[in-house]
Amino acid sequence: PDAAGRAPSQSNQYASRHQAAEQRRRTRINERLDALRTLVPHAERANTACFLEEVIKYIIRLKDRNDQLEGAMDMLRACNKPGGGSSAAPRAEDGSAPQAPPAQPKIHQPQPRQHKRPSKSGLQ
Repeated sequence: PDAAGRAPSQSNQYASRHQAAEQRRRTRINERLDALRTLVPHAERANTACFLEEVIKYIIRLKDRNDQLEGAMDMLRACNKPGGGSSAAPRAEDGSAPQAPPAQPKIHQPQPRQHKRPSKSGLQ
């Protein structure tokens, strides 16, 4: 018997199953890393730690860009509200005309669902 009290054949079976499970886990991890490499620009075949650092930086850049675009959308919505803005084009904080943002990869952002509110006449 081995240290766990199993017969040698049981130990070999356990080790074989454990080895196969570990190989499946490594394969799944590598498949996901390869999928990430197709999504992140300039993700050369560096070691995994460096690659994950690049992924983090890329996601931070995307979040910053998303915040910029949301701010621009808010500004446009405010200008387009009835009585909500002047007829002049929107200006930056320093009074200059806003510059077009640099080109960034397009990412699909799901639109929030808009729930219809019942009309007041339907409530009475």
